[in-house]
Amino acid sequence: MKVSVIIPTYNRAEFIVKSIESVLSQTRPVDEIIVVDDGSTDNTKQVINSKFGKHVKYVWQENAGPAAARNTGIRYSTGDWLALIDSDDVWTPHKNERECNFISENSGTEFLFSHMGVFFNDNIDSAKKEIKNERVCKYFETNNKDAKESFSYLIEENIVPTSSTFFKKECLNRTGTFNENLKSGEDLDLWLRLSLYCKVGFLNEVLIFRRRHNDNLVNDFVLRQETLLQVLEGFKNSTYKLDPVQNKKIRKKIGPVCYELGSYLFLKRKFKEAQRYFIQSLKSGHADIKIIIKMLLTSLMSHFQYHKVK
Repeated sequence: MKVSVIIPTYNRAEFIVKSIESVLSQTRPVDEIIVVDDGSTDNTKQVINSKFGKHVKYVWQENAGPAAARNTGIRYSTGDWLALIDSDDVWTPHKNERECNFISENSGTEFLFSHMGVFFNDNIDSAKKEIKNERVCKYFETNNKDAKESFSYLIEENIVPTSSTFFKKECLNRTGTFNENLKSGEDLDLWLRLSLYCKVGFLNEVLIFRRRHNDNLVNDFVLRQETLLQVLEGFKNSTYKLDPVQNKKIRKKIGPVCYELGSYLFLKRKFKEAQRYFIQSLKSGHADIKIIIKMLLTSLMSHFQYHKVK
């Protein structure tokens, strides 16, 4: 088993050192570390070359986003197993060992992930285990050796930390790589495809720590929700042979996402945009008196806003 680690980065010189050090400090050493610099304008290259030299394969490219950077790393990788880590996250020392042991002990597993802890800035000692959705977590904890219903549960809530993922490179021949057209949500999009074609396993322990800071992409609520819709619509309208339960899960998820977007835009006084999402929510079958009331309010507010401008 040869493990290649891929680290995409963009202007993370202040964080990436600890990320790389955590990979180099594994109790079972990885075989290859590839840092893909996605057009950084800070001193990322100098920091990596001076501190790690030949221990890291450094690749620079024009800025194209995290999906493209990860795909570049995949192309440069020589391992038969791939592990991802974002350049502001940190692995626990035994992550690679635990994953390799799991794969050896559970024949056929091709996609593996774990829990994560969250910390702010540099205070890693205060990291706390993050549980996004108790029901979804319980499913993976209970079915950790063969999560056959992964697709439906990941539609409900993406609990897969990108920096915890460990998967067989050959799987990508069936699923394709990261979708470079997505500005966010490219991770969930690939996890869903992997869950359709690969046996999924789960390590019920914290093996990575995610750093929260002001520059995290996940802070952009509208971008996150709109790209989530893009991902969901993509599967709904795709040629993937989804079963009735999977299709129902997608439709059921679209409604609340549209409602949340509409509510957010309503508070921002973007009434026409809000109304569009409320209508889409209703069309998806998410019938709720709150949506109808907010639709009436958006119509009134949009009308008053228009006449005020005139």
